[in-house]
Amino acid sequence: KIGRTDPPRARFMPRGGGTSDSGLFRLGKGMGGVIMTGMGDDGADAMVKIKKAGGRTIAESKETAVIFGMPRAAIERQGAEFVLPNYEIASKIIELVGVRRI
Repeated sequence: KIGRTDPPRARFMPRGGGTSDSGLFRLGKGMGGVIMTGMGDDGADAMVKIKKAGGRTIAESKETAVIFGMPRAAIERQGAEFVLPNYEIASKIIELVGVRRI
C-alpha cells in the first residue's frame, strides 16, 4: 500500500522556489531568478532571497502573463529587479550574463 506520510508543504504542486536555498548557499550573488506565468505565490519568497543576496531577478509583466499570480507576488514583495514582457526576458538574461561585475 502506498500512502502519503507528510502533508504537502505548498498550496500548489508543482511549485516554484523549492531549490533556491541550496542554490543561494552555493552561488550567492551569482544566482539569478526568473518567474513567469503561474497560479499562486510560490517562488516569490525565493526571488526576494535571490535579490537580497545580490542575484539578478526578472518577473514576467502582466502584459504577457497568462496567469499573473506568481509574477505579481514576486513584484509585490520587491523580489523582481526587472519586470518585462515574456518576449524581452531572453534578451535581458543574455545581457545580464554578459555583464561582468567587479
